[in-house]
Amino acid sequence: MQLVRGETTISDAADRNRVDRATISKLKDVAQKGALEALAASRPGRRQAGRDHELEDAKAEADRLRIALAEMAVRSTLAEGTEPWG
Repeated sequence: MQLVRGETTISDAADRNRVDRATISKLKDVAQKGALEALAASRPGRRQAGRDHELEDAKAEADRLRIALAEMAVRSTLAEGTEPWG
């Protein structure tokens, strides 16, 4: 971040971290690119909550089980000739 803010140079950062200047330069480029992509993807205003895929899967499974239980109740009624609830 010091590079982005202009508080240090690539050479100083490379010397301080004992790495090649090309490594620092690449890190700076990646950080700037990531920041620009994040800004481009953001939208002003209130942020919407993300989709809860686990909740959606659980609701789908509950619906599937509800339908299966209803089918079993119908089969039981037809097979035994009685109502399953009494």
